[in-house]
Amino acid sequence: MSRFNVSALLKRRESPAAAGWPPADELNTILYVCTGNIARSASAQLISQHRSWNEGWVFDSAGIGAVVGSGVAPDIDHELLDRGIDISGYKAKQLTREIAESAALIVAMDHSHRKWIIREWPHLHHRVVLLKQIQRVRAEAGRRVEAISYLQQMDIPVRSSDDIADPYRLGVQAARTAVEEVEDGLDVLLPWLGFFER
Repeated sequence: MSRFNVSALLKRRESPAAAGWPPADELNTILYVCTGNIARSASAQLISQHRSWNEGWVFDSAGIGAVVGSGVAPDIDHELLDRGIDISGYKAKQLTREIAESAALIVAMDHSHRKWIIREWPHLHHRVVLLKQIQRVRAEAGRRVEAISYLQQMDIPVRSSDDIADPYRLGVQAARTAVEEVEDGLDVLLPWLGFFER
């Protein structure tokens, strides 16, 4: 396997102006989205930051109805701490057009988030994908296919099984299940972002 250069990849892509994108050097953010930005998307951001060795990517998150300024939700916090993940300083934020447009890929946790984003900003539809959709299509993509371009070009059908259920205030087991499902998705996404397989 060889390491993959984000800057070089972004320069090879289609003209940002033609596609309604910001400048290519800004397209290095993977944005995770859920409802309150304190459970599922927060977990995805913090786990990605904890695991990431590739300085070319920035991992961020936001909520479509964020509990702005709040830390990680109860029970989710314990799941992350048990994994050695630093949650100090985390604060939830509301998804805005500016945040969404700065992302190369917007990874939603369930179909309602995807629909909300596309309704608010239709021009971003090609950037929005569900985390579990990524798991489904990775094997089909082939070994040498670059993640961002592939996911933007694919019209991936949405299935009810693609949703990661909201664990907020549903107890320890719901929190554990949500974090495990997020981890399963990131086990596919992060290596795909970081390497071209040979």
